[in-house]
Amino acid sequence: MRSAFARPTYASRNSRVSGYMIDTGLVSAAQVMGAVFGGVLSSLLAQPGAKVMSNGFAFGWLFWGAAFFVLNSVVLQGLTGSSIGKRMVGLQVVGDDGRPTGIRLGALRAVMQLVSAIPLYAGYLVSFFDEKRRTWHDLIAGTSVVQITPHAENETQTEKEEILQAA
Repeated sequence: MRSAFARPTYASRNSRVSGYMIDTGLVSAAQVMGAVFGGVLSSLLAQPGAKVMSNGFAFGWLFWGAAFFVLNSVVLQGLTGSSIGKRMVGLQVVGDDGRPTGIRLGALRAVMQLVSAIPLYAGYLVSFFDEKRRTWHDLIAGTSVVQITPHAENETQTEKEEILQAA
């Protein structure tokens, strides 16, 4: 957790792309596992001679991919500030108050993230013109992506120790 008085270090584009690629890879892995599971399950439950494996495959791919995306990008990121990929590269999504966004704002940001990607990732190009390196989905949701540094965590620990000593 960052100090309330420390100026945030906004995430670099490279670290944001790295976190995004990790999250995308994890969603893809969930889709593949869901597709295999759905295809096998539909084959086992189908009547003999029926061709339902492709339906189970498609359902498994869509369901598990969407489920993982929502759990990672909305719930986990909304509550903790970091998706799995962002946590791995040391990033956190915060609101204007410096705290994690919560599920409602996390859901808005996740939907807008898809919108940012639709027109040839044009929504991401905005980060080149914003001093906080925010994208469309950050601007619309009122969020920023900041670097979580060990220094900031140590600074907070030092502040806690100073407060305890003063008491």
